[in-house]
Amino acid sequence: MSAHTITLPIKPPPRRGEGFNDWLRDRAIEAASYNATPESVMDELERIAGHVARAGEIKRQIERGFRYYLGDCKDLAKGSRRPKWPERNDELLLDLLRDHPAKVDDLTAISPAGAPVHPLDVLRELHGATGGELLCLGRSPTGGFETLSFDQWEKRRDELPRYEMAVPNLMRACTALNMEGEPSARCRDNSCGFGGQRFIVVEPDIDPEDDLCRASGMTPPDICASVIMRLLKAAELPLRMVVYSGGKSLHAWFECKGATQERIEATFRHLCLYGADYRGCLPEQQFRLPQGWRADKGARQAVIYFNPNR
Repeated sequence: MSAHTITLPIKPPPRRGEGFNDWLRDRAIEAASYNATPESVMDELERIAGHVARAGEIKRQIERGFRYYLGDCKDLAKGSRRPKWPERNDELLLDLLRDHPAKVDDLTAISPAGAPVHPLDVLRELHGATGGELLCLGRSPTGGFETLSFDQWEKRRDELPRYEMAVPNLMRACTALNMEGEPSARCRDNSCGFGGQRFIVVEPDIDPEDDLCRASGMTPPDICASVIMRLLKAAELPLRMVVYSGGKSLHAWFECKGATQERIEATFRHLCLYGADYRGCLPEQQFRLPQGWRADKGARQAVIYFNPNR
């Protein structure tokens, strides 16, 4: 059998604090889908991002990416693989934007309720929390995560409006061992687990320089609003909240309580066509804390749509 080479174009990595680790892992998943070896991916990412990465960081994210693509190593002996996530379909997305254009203000105008001002009150109402449930919050996208009960967070109430990140789904333990075998407050093993999610989060993340903005004549937030409002009309899952990221995107929290992981992933395979990030279906995934504060943008992560299940 003759060897062949596939060239994958790779954009420059983002800055630290803007999804650098996720970028490394995503490149590893993409390369794994083309049957690249971890060694070849290591060489290329060291060349491109070695000047940004910390010691051992690239190796860890490559391992995570390959584990995820290969099904978290549960069925490696059988050679099973999770199908590659669909790429964004710009033709489909442009049709939606042409036929169903919307603005952020349109989404805000149809909000069934006003959201509480404090982040903890927002999450308490969404989850129907009574005090002992475990919630994971982070000071920034790159660290400072803790998993505590709602009652414990209440004692630190004054700190939370300056936090940036939250895991939308409740946790089942305060810590567990992550994929590197280190104790962590936010990892797969202390999350609610696959199939245990209460929420999935749809984040159509569009860059202002994206060709889609030029082709549609719309800003990234308005593109997000158009997608979310269309999904709101068509989705089987109820929309509970939309959070402005403080930057260029909107995060839509859909309730999926009782749905199987198979149904959740099937839903995201459809949503990926409209630019949604597949990681919104992962039980330990972090997102912007509703009513939190985004330090790098100096902006409130405001809740613009609120529909708790009362």
